[in-house]
Amino acid sequence: MKETLKKSEELNKHTKDVVTNYIYTVRMEAGKPVETIHSEACFNVTGYTSQEFRDNSYLWLDMIVEEDRNIVQQQADDVISGKLPLPINHRLVKKDGIDRWVESTVVPNHDINGNINSYSGVIHDITERKRVEEELSHRTRLNQALIDNMPCIALILKKGTREIVACNKVAKDYGAVVGQTCFGSITKKDSPCHFCLAPELWGDNKQREVEVDYMDIVWEGNWLPLSEDLYLHYIYNVPEHKKSEKALKESEKRFRTLFEQAGVGVAQIVSETGKFVRINKKYCDIVGYSEEELEKLTFQEITHPDDLKVDLDNKQLLIEGKISEFSVEKRYVHKNGSIVWVNLTISPMWKVGEKPNYHIAIVEDITERKHLEKSVLEIEERERQRIGSDLHDEVGQLLTGISFKIKYVESSLKKKSIPEAEEVAIITSLITQVKEQTRLLARGLFSVKDGEKWPGLFGQSGSIYK
Repeated sequence: MKETLKKSEELNKHTKDVVTNYIYTVRMEAGKPVETIHSEACFNVTGYTSQEFRDNSYLWLDMIVEEDRNIVQQQADDVISGKLPLPINHRLVKKDGIDRWVESTVVPNHDINGNINSYSGVIHDITERKRVEEELSHRTRLNQALIDNMPCIALILKKGTREIVACNKVAKDYGAVVGQTCFGSITKKDSPCHFCLAPELWGDNKQREVEVDYMDIVWEGNWLPLSEDLYLHYIYNVPEHKKSEKALKESEKRFRTLFEQAGVGVAQIVSETGKFVRINKKYCDIVGYSEEELEKLTFQEITHPDDLKVDLDNKQLLIEGKISEFSVEKRYVHKNGSIVWVNLTISPMWKVGEKPNYHIAIVEDITERKHLEKSVLEIEERERQRIGSDLHDEVGQLLTGISFKIKYVESSLKKKSIPEAEEVAIITSLITQVKEQTRLLARGLFSVKDGEKWPGLFGQSGSIYK
């Protein structure tokens, strides 16, 4: 028994340790944020509880490392303005003072009129990934600096002067001499070539590539920073078909990585038929079908019938080039028959002027939010009905009683020819107006058709509301 309990505790601890992301939702009114709701998992990533975020509305920004606050604020501004910003990486300081790297992804949510009423975000802890990337980058630099058998021109240069510090045999065959400038010894020029000018044009310290057409040959030059003032520079000529193949492979690799690792559902769809071509795991999880099952279906077959026309109309506008993309909240029918609400964004994969072929569908599951909105509306409706009933049964009766009393006083004063009777008549008129306004307000809050009785004692009398 003790051993079982111990394993259970260890499992719970491990579960908490591996939770590296949490969701938050920012509710908006009149185009401005008014409330932020953080899921309980925020504690695992930030060290702060959701209650602490509620108590301090600026905590989300205060915990960001100062140098990164601008990009975080810009991402929030972009989504509020209606854009769909790309995910960003930034640092935050946990409650215990430890810096963490996180990836922030946000998507806007729209009401039935297409206006943004909120946006949702996912904060994913990527600290370990960053550490591995930095370690790999450092190791790669060392390895590449030691390679002397590269089948291309390879030079280690001083950044400022372009003096050759080291070079391989291929570079020497082209005339490279250690201690001389690369442009002076290889191209026999008095000033730097396009390759040599590249680092100054970039203005940063990152690895870069540049292509130069020289002597009717396309050359590709690579600059890899080794230190503050040293670069590894290697150059090779690239056959045109190889260059195209390389660019295509790199593009496909980037697309595949983004597709599979996205924190939202993503699907590539044939625009004309609606048939699924490629689907990521998140999309499959949202609708309950496997990738193999979805490849045999169309998006029309899993869309709620009441939402299909809007979907098809917008798709047609996209194909005709009348819109560049569209976003809408819609319902899918889950494989188990349940209804799944999603925020859907559709973007074309064809360029302007090309024949429409495929489009990308990005979906975020907002079912929980929709259920919450429905509950809030039901509570609001009950409260509205209660207030309307109270106005009718309590305030209305009180005003009616006062009205009878005032009319009696007015009548008595007139019989006695007392001058103040006119002032009382004015008061009687004002009370009648207040009764009318109360009646209108009550009926607006608690709708009752003419001739229909109100719930409550006052309504049974067939009073001023009939």
